[in-house]
Amino acid sequence: MGKMIKISVIIPIHRVEASYLNQCLSSLRKQTLKEFEAILILNDSTNGEKELSEKFCTENSRFKLFQTNVADVSTARNIGLEHAQGKYITFLDCDDWFSDNALQALSDLMEQNQTEIGIANTQKIWDNGKKQTLFKFHNHIEDALLKRIPNVGVCGFVLKNEIIQKNQIRFQEGLKLSEDRVFFFEYYLYCKQIAYSNEIIYFYRQHNSSVCKSKHTHEHAIQQLKAAKLLHNILAKSPEFSAKDIHHLDRILTRMGMVAYINSGTSSKGIGLLKDFFLNNICNSKFIFFYCWYRAKISAFIGRILCL
Repeated sequence: MGKMIKISVIIPIHRVEASYLNQCLSSLRKQTLKEFEAILILNDSTNGEKELSEKFCTENSRFKLFQTNVADVSTARNIGLEHAQGKYITFLDCDDWFSDNALQALSDLMEQNQTEIGIANTQKIWDNGKKQTLFKFHNHIEDALLKRIPNVGVCGFVLKNEIIQKNQIRFQEGLKLSEDRVFFFEYYLYCKQIAYSNEIIYFYRQHNSSVCKSKHTHEHAIQQLKAAKLLHNILAKSPEFSAKDIHHLDRILTRMGMVAYINSGTSSKGIGLLKDFFLNNICNSKFIFFYCWYRAKISAFIGRILCL
């Protein structure tokens, strides 16, 4: 009988520089924790990426390789989830890397606190050398999580595989934006507490030519509206939110998506009037009240599952 796998690391690989991928996979090979598996998923990748991935798999039995022709990170992550054998799940992007102690730190965080979610610190590193630590955990952890969790990816977090598999939690395939947020809010519904650590274990490569430049495109707005609908369906499952609450939440999220759509510059008759209408509604006191109410609801929901 083989050793128990403590952590499954899921790494989608798509169109990445060889030096970045090598640094990513090498950081796994250096881990102090040995009871892990690295699940590499080639999604519409190049031959160079395949050759490098195969090399790591040949040299180390902890590395396992899968492939899909679909260029979609959610599809790749779902393939990883289907094959994950570890007690815990974490994610690593193919151009990022772990500290040598990352998996041990994540395992200890879960084991010592008997929690459903573990969050360790992440450091963003720009091409020009600039660095930024994402989290500063302190007594006001609720506010920190409320501000940060919806805006970060799945990386740097560790989750229980049992919860994911039992409830068939998966990434929304085809959703190009906010797929991390949708996945996590669904996972939250099955959690009682969160444990956190200020130790930096994840290094996130922030490219200067960021996709944020496309923030106000037509497609971005459409994806935002789709994410709003999915969040509605997920939050509706929680006893923290009544039917009336969800109705108001829908109005807020949909208006936000509509404004993004209008700001994208989509050409259509009367778009100027539509823009004025939505901007006037968003700026009025009623909307501000609902928006504050929405943040308070989410804050209470997150506060309920915090390990303080």
